[in-house]
Amino acid sequence: MFSLDKRLRLKRINNTSLNFLLEVIMSTSQELLDAVEAWKAEDEKFTVKGNASAGTRARKALQEIARLVKARRAEITEEKTSRKEAKAAG
Repeated sequence: MFSLDKRLRLKRINNTSLNFLLEVIMSTSQELLDAVEAWKAEDEKFTVKGNASAGTRARKALQEIARLVKARRAEITEEKTSRKEAKAAG
């Protein structure tokens, strides 16, 4: 088992990593929400007002949403792995 000093250092590292991870998650989540809002606005312009250019922008926003969803999925997987490792070490 680890000495008390080493456990405290590991805990400090894990807390720092967790704080960084939370910042990244909140950032990705906020970007995703912003992208959804952009899509909604452009989609409304396209469907209600018949603006063809808005259709292109709506499709671009959907592509951005797809990219952000993939990033968030990766973050979730990384967090699950980190929790599993911490539990095994703990």
